[in-house]
Amino acid sequence: VESVGTFQFKLNSITNQLGLTAAKKCCHGDLIHGGTCSEPCQTFFKICLRDQVDSSDGMCGFGNVTTPVLGENSFTLRAGKLKDNFHNPISIHFNFTWPGAFILVVEALNKKSSLKSGMSNHQFDTIDKVEYRDAIYSGAGWNERETTNGHVEMAFEYRLVCDRHYYGPGCDIACTPRNDLLGHYTCNDKGQKECLPGWKGKFCEEIECPEGCIEGGHGACIVPNKCSCGAGWTGPTCQQCIPDPNCVHGSCQKPNDCDCDAGWGGVYCDKDKNFCQNHSPCHNGATCSNTSPGNYSCMCPPGFTGRDCMLCQINIDECVNNTCKNGASCIDGIGEYSCKCRTGFTGDYCETEINECKSNPCRNGGNCTDLLGDFKCDCQTGLTGKRCEVNINECASHPCQNGASCHDGLSSYYCQCLSGFTGDLCQTNINDCTEEINCLNGGQCVDLINDYECNCTDDYYGNICELQRVNGLCATVTCHNGGVCREFNSNGYKCECATDFTGSNCE
Repeated sequence: VESVGTFQFKLNSITNQLGLTAAKKCCHGDLIHGGTCSEPCQTFFKICLRDQVDSSDGMCGFGNVTTPVLGENSFTLRAGKLKDNFHNPISIHFNFTWPGAFILVVEALNKKSSLKSGMSNHQFDTIDKVEYRDAIYSGAGWNERETTNGHVEMAFEYRLVCDRHYYGPGCDIACTPRNDLLGHYTCNDKGQKECLPGWKGKFCEEIECPEGCIEGGHGACIVPNKCSCGAGWTGPTCQQCIPDPNCVHGSCQKPNDCDCDAGWGGVYCDKDKNFCQNHSPCHNGATCSNTSPGNYSCMCPPGFTGRDCMLCQINIDECVNNTCKNGASCIDGIGEYSCKCRTGFTGDYCETEINECKSNPCRNGGNCTDLLGDFKCDCQTGLTGKRCEVNINECASHPCQNGASCHDGLSSYYCQCLSGFTGDLCQTNINDCTEEINCLNGGQCVDLINDYECNCTDDYYGNICELQRVNGLCATVTCHNGGVCREFNSNGYKCECATDFTGSNCE
């Protein structure tokens, strides 16, 4: 099971100048002149860490470590890797909420070889033994201790360190930075989530969008703090419509409109509605009348004729030999004529068909086909409209499953799954019974939605079946508010309560 924190114990020095055991006998050899021993001790250590609640001798519920022989009578230890792959400080890992209070037992021992032939085991003599009752939490730094017990002095220190992604005084707050569909955040030194720029919400899963972008109904945020406009809209928050590209003197209330400015008319607002006043086309005292946007007529005085009353009233009909093409109308003038072309043609004689695709009216990569006086756009997949300006909403069919959110794109969509589901359509329940989940003592892992539970055998209980029933009391005891029942050999039990709860049953 993955640990959440480490109790670090650093040995600094031991002083045993006489080379005696706790019984004041020589570790090896005999006493010689001056009260010292003829041979030095072979000193190693045993470290035992346990809960103050369980103070039984020999029970190291939080862990224990035995070092190799590190020196003789007196020596100082440096930090780092020492002999026989021993590391100083010693690390005792734990995978539960650190309770604060603990008992630390430090024993300095002499390694004494067996005197009997053929025996491979060793006998050990106690040089010194100290027991500390203390309480520490993560972030408190090193606690230095020096002990003097008769002829032996020891110096050591210890501290509590949370493992990576765990925080809090008891290393019970888990926080793993992420930047994916389930969240965009880092973790501060208290284990609290801090959203990456452009994200908000409890799990930093909500994208930040410029104010007014979504409310206006014409924009969406695909990346943080940027408003992406729908077809036909523009501006910082997509509130400004885009008029028809052929619109000359006009604006719009909705995309591709062309609402003419004052004094202008026509489909594209390119016709002057007051042509007479702005251009004075009629000559020789003629009276000008505006007939339609961009058009006028001249009422000529006697003796003048022509569109602008610039010709004398002697005229030959040049339209007798009509050379206008493609059904155009011939208009006779004074000494000249002109051809009025049908829609879709141009040229002096209306001999040239206009290519309506030349102005590139099709948007978003649509292919234009020229027609007579018109055009047709073949749109790419996911687009529609006369000019391929409308994005088809692929989310309209509600493809995402299990409560997932659908996000429409261009000819695509993606599903943002709720916790516990995966797959393109969020159709698959994630199996939380992974290799990292270890139900102990024959327990069976059962997958849930975004969770799991261990079905324990009759003799065990706990979140991962790590606790053995001793006297059966916990079978009839309910520890409330997430508390865990622990049984003792003395036919008793205790509810270990979660943070912020107390009482005999954590009520």
